[in-house]
Amino acid sequence: MDRAKLPVSVPKPPLGEGMTRAIGLLGGLVGIVYLVWRTGWTMNHAALWLSVPLLLAEIHGHATYLLYLFTTFRISPLPIREPEERMTADFFIPTYNEPLEVLAVTVAGAMAVKWPHETYVLDDGRRPWVKALCEQLGAHYLTRSDNKGSKAGNINAALARSSGEFIAIVDADFVPAPDYLHATLGYFTDPEVAVVQAPQEFYNRDSFQHAGDGSDWHEQTTFYRVIQPGKNHWNSVFWCGSPSIVRRSALEDVGGVSTATVTEDLHTSIFLHRRGWRIAYHNETIARGIAPENYNAFIVQRFRWAQGAMQVIRREWWRPGLTFPQRLSYIASTTTYFDSFRKLTLLLIIPAIVIFDQKPIDAPMLLYLCAWATYFIVTQAANVVLGRGQYRWLKVEMFDLMKMFAFIQASVTLVVERAVKFKVTPKSEGKARYLHPLMIPQIGLISVYVVGALIGVTRVAGWLPAREPRVTIAALLWSGVVTAFLSVIAWRTYAHATLRSSHRLRFVLPGWMVADAVTVPVAFGDLSLSGAAFTSPHPVEVGDRVLVTGPRRTVGANAIVRQTHAVGDQWFVGVAIKDTDERRIAIAPYLAVAIFSNGNPELLTVAKPLDLTKAA
Repeated sequence: MDRAKLPVSVPKPPLGEGMTRAIGLLGGLVGIVYLVWRTGWTMNHAALWLSVPLLLAEIHGHATYLLYLFTTFRISPLPIREPEERMTADFFIPTYNEPLEVLAVTVAGAMAVKWPHETYVLDDGRRPWVKALCEQLGAHYLTRSDNKGSKAGNINAALARSSGEFIAIVDADFVPAPDYLHATLGYFTDPEVAVVQAPQEFYNRDSFQHAGDGSDWHEQTTFYRVIQPGKNHWNSVFWCGSPSIVRRSALEDVGGVSTATVTEDLHTSIFLHRRGWRIAYHNETIARGIAPENYNAFIVQRFRWAQGAMQVIRREWWRPGLTFPQRLSYIASTTTYFDSFRKLTLLLIIPAIVIFDQKPIDAPMLLYLCAWATYFIVTQAANVVLGRGQYRWLKVEMFDLMKMFAFIQASVTLVVERAVKFKVTPKSEGKARYLHPLMIPQIGLISVYVVGALIGVTRVAGWLPAREPRVTIAALLWSGVVTAFLSVIAWRTYAHATLRSSHRLRFVLPGWMVADAVTVPVAFGDLSLSGAAFTSPHPVEVGDRVLVTGPRRTVGANAIVRQTHAVGDQWFVGVAIKDTDERRIAIAPYLAVAIFSNGNPELLTVAKPLDLTKAA
């Protein structure tokens, strides 16, 4: 099949591309007119300490919008060609401390990809069980004597011990789809293409960074489904690590993956673009991973990205070699972390108006509200329209505030040159609720609002003077809205706990259970290498030891019943799998296929059927 004739997923704007671009340009024009008016006719010279920061924050916000408009103005996929049969490929799976429950499914998925390839597991943790895992599933096991260069150094070390012309890279928690290579190798028929990057999508939709409504929308949806495709037009797509495929000779041309920063993929992209290479974006899901499951994992990852962006700004911003559109694109991608300063400024101005009884705007209140509302509504509508159905303003604001103090702290890296340690994003932590240290400043901000509200009430009541009571009342009402929003955010960071040791894949799958020497059919509802839930016609008790197997009864594991209750004429049973690693690893191919085949693991042949004649 000629992939040049196959459609690639492109977000469809509800109003059409022409109207979308027109609204985007209108948002840019309205913002410029508003800021000109603000600068020339609304500054309060009696309170410049409030007036100037507010104006600078608004200017920064609109500059960010204009960069967003530039990036998303035109979204068009690159042509896909049929890959050539001679193309050779390797899979690299870098790993450091990921548990068996995560890594085994990724390796099983890589082994099942339908294109001749070799799979290499790059173990920087030097763990014997990872070697045993590779032996059981048929992958190559690679390790090294030290962890120099972290993930980037791990990949560079593996380059010398493999030979594929192209290298598919997936993180240890990303499961590749069966057509991963067939979908991407065709781009490399263009000799200028160095990397093909695909979107990061996730199968744990109950993660911290998902919307919380069961949909597949997550905090990076706009970036991966709209912004990166928009960068295709300017040849300014940047490498995001996983999931991707790279040309070996291109990496060799720039001296391998950069080890100078903790965002090795972004940094390497700049080197590749300077050397004239192209990075293509394939806007289809070719792998699914595990999104950060709680606030700690989420913020560790974002903090590392922010630190890496600061390192890139220090090292690369002013060096020549990029085209003007590429430079603008990298400016947009690295300066996004400074938006936290703008948000904090806006948040602090509101209680400052009440506490100090001063206003940052010197203009008739009704005129200002009408002008601001027009600017806000038009630009936010433009943001939504340019987002092609992928931009959710309230959710974006919520996540931005969750990251605000982490990004501010990370910005220190820009002005203070110091070694930054690569910190792996935690997986399957199983942590209960707790207050993360980076949320303490957020609690402090809420406290400022509470104090401001108390002072505002005394001013409105006449106990303290108020120069303009209407301004005080307006600021007080807005403070209430912001306080409620910040409180919801603080609660979510605390309450969204991960209690399972590994994520359960949810699907309907027939299987069998052996209990009390009786074999009965069951219907699985979820499954992992650590546990499962299913319905059964046969009753069991908490603490019973059972044997659960797949539909062909060639793969299964011993388990202990942790919970059970009647559901009509059936029994719901939850079990913890307690068996050898070999037995548990044999389940991994089922899970890998289930992610992409609507829960039909029979599509994948188990390499080593195990003896299931006895329960432990």
